[in-house]
Amino acid sequence: MQKSKNLPVACIGKLSQKALSLYSLGLEWDKLSIIRYNPLWPVLYEAESNRILSKLSPWLEKLEHVGSTAVLNMSAKPIIDIIGTVSSVKSIYS
Repeated sequence: MQKSKNLPVACIGKLSQKALSLYSLGLEWDKLSIIRYNPLWPVLYEAESNRILSKLSPWLEKLEHVGSTAVLNMSAKPIIDIIGTVSSVKSIYS
């Protein structure tokens, strides 16, 4: 898992649920929004990936921050895209 080079990972634990909720991880159904790069996107990825790993780590090999919010200084839709890999699909069902 790649760590953010812009903001220390230690910041993640300091963000309250209210602070995290101020930064949308999605969009309204009928709206399209491209916004300037937000330096909190890597922090939000780290927070969400830690949450995912806490539940699915036995099956996941790794998680990656992908998509436009993963590109430093690029404007993007404010959606944090995360992809995970498993060593074997069979391991998920066993």
